[in-house]
Amino acid sequence: MTTPGPDLLRRLGYLVANPREDLEVELKGWLDLQDANQAGNLAKSIIALANHGGGFVLIGFSKTKSGIQPDPNRPSSIAGYDNDAVNSIVQKYAEPTFHCSVQAVTPEGGGPPHPIIIVPGGHKAPIRSKRESPDGKSIKINVYYIRRPGPASESPQSGREWDELVRRCIVNARDELVEAVRIVFLAAAGAPFGQLLGNAGASKSLEKELDDWIDESEDAYRKKDH
Repeated sequence: MTTPGPDLLRRLGYLVANPREDLEVELKGWLDLQDANQAGNLAKSIIALANHGGGFVLIGFSKTKSGIQPDPNRPSSIAGYDNDAVNSIVQKYAEPTFHCSVQAVTPEGGGPPHPIIIVPGGHKAPIRSKRESPDGKSIKINVYYIRRPGPASESPQSGREWDELVRRCIVNARDELVEAVRIVFLAAAGAPFGQLLGNAGASKSLEKELDDWIDESEDAYRKKDH
């Protein structure tokens, strides 16, 4: 992945100086990425953020009674929290797999750097876990984790949460769907091969038709008795 731009780096610097946890931000202590259970726990959070539309995992923070504080168990080096280590965990646990970026970020105003995992969104299919952690708790197999109020990384608990997950993926894949529908419609109408390869006007019309169809389908689904 490309190096984060200045705007994102400023945002990350502010996050490290003012750590919080919400639907787009997950906090973790100083994890041992060689420990399979801790790696599985991290993978669950990454999968949930990816299905949410992207977000950040801030490493090296603890939630205490007095609020969020830097985890005192800071290692002598944070070099082990790099792209290779994190993406090896993603490839091991996530299906389909994807690529994250890890950035060592110095807090706004100064202080020791913290690793931040930048989790991409925009996925065209829901992401599930493809294996279970040794303890059977940190991450389960074949679960589509999402970010839920709390915040928490859990499986969808309602039809609405499933709707949101599926719709997000449909919207991300809309361009491909529009093109596929365009080709099917034109082929059925006997259009020449050259026209099948490109027709901007038809794509715009079909894009609106597809959006209308998605909305109508979701309305019908919600009216069903789940």
